[in-house]
Amino acid sequence: MNLCEILGRVCVLNKDNGREFTNTARLDFIAEFLKDSNYIKINSTGLFHLYASRNLNKSEPVIIVSSHIDCEEEMTKCFYRHERENMLLGTFDNAITNASALYVMKNCVLPDNVIFAFTGDEESDMQGVYSLKKYLVREKIHVERVIVLDVTDMGWDRSADFTIENDFQSEEFGRRLIDSAMTSNYEWFYVPYDIMNIPGYIKPSRIIRESSEEDESWYYSKFNIECFSLCIPVFGDMHSNEGVYARKNSFENYTGMLERVLMI
Repeated sequence: MNLCEILGRVCVLNKDNGREFTNTARLDFIAEFLKDSNYIKINSTGLFHLYASRNLNKSEPVIIVSSHIDCEEEMTKCFYRHERENMLLGTFDNAITNASALYVMKNCVLPDNVIFAFTGDEESDMQGVYSLKKYLVREKIHVERVIVLDVTDMGWDRSADFTIENDFQSEEFGRRLIDSAMTSNYEWFYVPYDIMNIPGYIKPSRIIRESSEEDESWYYSKFNIECFSLCIPVFGDMHSNEGVYARKNSFENYTGMLERVLMI
């Protein structure tokens, strides 16, 4: 499947009650999609499903890609539609980043220490993050960093392909991340969680001087885990049955940037 075909298939409901998943249509598609890939499910209890390379060495630090899979409580349907040449319309919070994750899992040769978490309860109390943290402690898995995938309303009016938000990471990795973005030829912007604490190595022309919205990265950071959010700009009400717009070329470039980030 190409990227948009994956998006069309993953745009189905997935819900939970804060303790367990109650509608697993999206998780079921993911399991079916990945069954002949290099990734195997290593956990499906609680509010997250975790996939790892068949060659994962749990004694080495891992990089987690975290993409929430729950739909907002009042949403009653999911859909995807290719509106015109460069415009997509659908219920993309957070199906569009689920699709990017699935594409790189199936089509890219990634390091063996990259694992993917599809989490629940992001739209409410972040219990997916908390249950994942408990699992990591129990299994004695050391996390190098977490890359949170999400949608954003930042950067849409500037035709951004992606934004880097909620920067809770070391200066050493932060510099490598920004260097990778600068050499990507994609359109991007940096959105700080604290407008008074912006790294000096980011060019002013790349900064949106507004505070980013709370997402999973805020909660990973509470556990002193290095993390940041890689977001794709969309336009519209993210939590509506009417859906939001996303640019097709940005979707492709965002997915390309996700692969680049995992190779840093």
